[in-house]
Amino acid sequence: MYDRPFLTLPEELLLACGDSETGRIRPPDFFARALSGAVLAELELCGAITIEQSKIVELRPLTRGDPVIDRLFEQLNSDVAPGQLGNEQSRLVGGPDSFRNLRHVVPPRGVAARVSAGMRFVLASGLPNWTLSDWISSWHRFRDIEERYLEAMEARGLVVAHRRRILGIVPRTTWNNASPGYARESTARIDETVRAVTHAERSQAPSRRAVHLVALVGAADLSGRLFPGREYLNTRRHIEHVTSGDPIAAAVRSVREADEEARRSLD
Repeated sequence: MYDRPFLTLPEELLLACGDSETGRIRPPDFFARALSGAVLAELELCGAITIEQSKIVELRPLTRGDPVIDRLFEQLNSDVAPGQLGNEQSRLVGGPDSFRNLRHVVPPRGVAARVSAGMRFVLASGLPNWTLSDWISSWHRFRDIEERYLEAMEARGLVVAHRRRILGIVPRTTWNNASPGYARESTARIDETVRAVTHAERSQAPSRRAVHLVALVGAADLSGRLFPGREYLNTRRHIEHVTSGDPIAAAVRSVREADEEARRSLD
């Protein structure tokens, strides 16, 4: 294995798209939807957002340490703040118009706890009544998420960009893992995670991060690529089960299926 810094869920998914021989990154169609879901999963894991009934119901002022995720969360705070949402609403195409009602909050004990709860209360009151699918499909900050992540990963030395111009005019960039071994390592790591999640004993529950990763692999349509053939049929079925039970991954799949249907209608 290669020594590397900790990888976020979006980075794991992108590296898993690398060809095992060439390292060339070839994401499936509508892969940005999976990356958007992976960002939400990271925010949920670190406690920056709370998800209930497939909706974001609370925001907390936290940083993840990832420049892309932290910037997106900063923009999320800005976009849902009271008095500013109306200016952004026109950019969130197709989402509901209503705001979430103020939630009942039991005052916690301690000054610090009350201040923290107060901040969450104010932020939650400005959240639109969007489902996770609405955020993934309609939030304009997610539009260039794939490019933003690849550029951030290039800065970290995880991927290498090959930039050129077609006919000397049209810019074109292809991306490779910094080493073909990264793709093989990523595949091996995901394989290990899938085994940990799908074969975990009740006394040894898998981590939430592991469950999110496996679920997003299924939602991104990577399971067939990483686990091809009849020999992995049961593995793919297990991944499908995990994907269906994860609210974020289920939302990613729903949006990707809608994208595919829209594309077919245009053919």
